[in-house]
Amino acid sequence: MVLPLTAAAKKATKRIDSEFYVEGYATTFNKPYLLYEFDGVQYFEVIDRNALVGADMSDVIMQYNHEGKVLARQSNKTLGIEADESGLFTFADLSKSRAAQDLYEEINNGFFRSGHNALGLSAGLSGSGMAFDAKWFQQNVQYLQTAGEDKELESMLLQQRIHTVYLNDLPVFDEKTQKKEAISNQRKRWIAAQFGALRASLPHLPKALLQGNIDYCDKIFQWMLPPRLIQLAGVFGLTFVFTVIGLVMSLRNGGNEWTMAIKWWILSVAQVSAMILPVPGGQLFTKEVGKAIMKVPMLAVTCLLYTSPSPRD
Repeated sequence: MVLPLTAAAKKATKRIDSEFYVEGYATTFNKPYLLYEFDGVQYFEVIDRNALVGADMSDVIMQYNHEGKVLARQSNKTLGIEADESGLFTFADLSKSRAAQDLYEEINNGFFRSGHNALGLSAGLSGSGMAFDAKWFQQNVQYLQTAGEDKELESMLLQQRIHTVYLNDLPVFDEKTQKKEAISNQRKRWIAAQFGALRASLPHLPKALLQGNIDYCDKIFQWMLPPRLIQLAGVFGLTFVFTVIGLVMSLRNGGNEWTMAIKWWILSVAQVSAMILPVPGGQLFTKEVGKAIMKVPMLAVTCLLYTSPSPRD
């Protein structure tokens, strides 16, 4: 269906000035969509074009999955709605509560996770929130050898040319690590698992290339990239080393040897900029972010010193 010009204009700019801005259609008219499937029967819903005529929409609220928690509403100007020829167009500011911000991050995560699927590649597995065919899992779980079971399972799936998908409509609740020591140990395990998976998979790369297993090749290339903390520690370390060497040589020779460090400073700034780019503007200059940034160097150095596989928990 071709959208009217008013709807196209809405999508071109933000309707509310917010770093946590979302928009889309809460419902579409005269277009069946799947509600759920039960016992092999699919249940669809169709909203008539005139369904909202005469409805009281003076203070509509925004919820997620009908759970009762109000994330945005018209009365405080965090929610706007407009009915057009296609459906009920909705735009919202999700910055006013922690729950609303979490939903915004969940939407963003969906975009990133589904990126590989959009390119025809498998979505990456990530610790919790994974679902497998029970029979396949029982047949393959016996071959797990390390604490990085998600990467081992991912490698098995890709070698067997089993495609994995990101399920956007399936919520998963996961407790995040909060204590500094636990975070450090967690990152160590992740790094060890990544390098362990890379070592185990590299011998299979030539065969995967010859067989045209692009999914598996793509994953191996991903594992070749060092984790962001190690990238940060490496770039900062080299910047410091070349700055000191340049200054010492300049003082000794009276020249401009210090300029050798300029490119490393540029690279350091680019690295930091890339890492803070996803942080919403309203949350960038806060006490919590400042404390987290102060802990990054030590966490990076700790992780850099630990690159051998850890024993299975």
